[in-house]
Amino acid sequence: MSTSESRKYGSAESIFILCETCHGFATYFDKSRVQEEFIEIVVNILDREEGIDRDIALLIADSVYNRLKSSNIREYIRIARLSKNDSSQVNKIIDTFAKYGTTDTEL
Repeated sequence: MSTSESRKYGSAESIFILCETCHGFATYFDKSRVQEEFIEIVVNILDREEGIDRDIALLIADSVYNRLKSSNIREYIRIARLSKNDSSQVNKIIDTFAKYGTTDTEL
């Protein structure tokens, strides 16, 4: 994967790579990283790549991390897209996923 085909987010310990040719994310996450740093990375991705308000991106990041216990960036993006920048929708979606579970589907 060349640098012209991908963008990296994070630091040396925690990197998300958006591969434009494969239309997906490769996730590398060091579990020793603290929650705040991970959430900040997710907020930045949702803000820059998905156009989500930072306040709503923070709500999504915090809710998915704490309630769904997921570090899969696809979950965050899926919830962001389903919510359509509406905080009341975020809470309904998180409640539904918490109750019935989630499935890892390709975006």
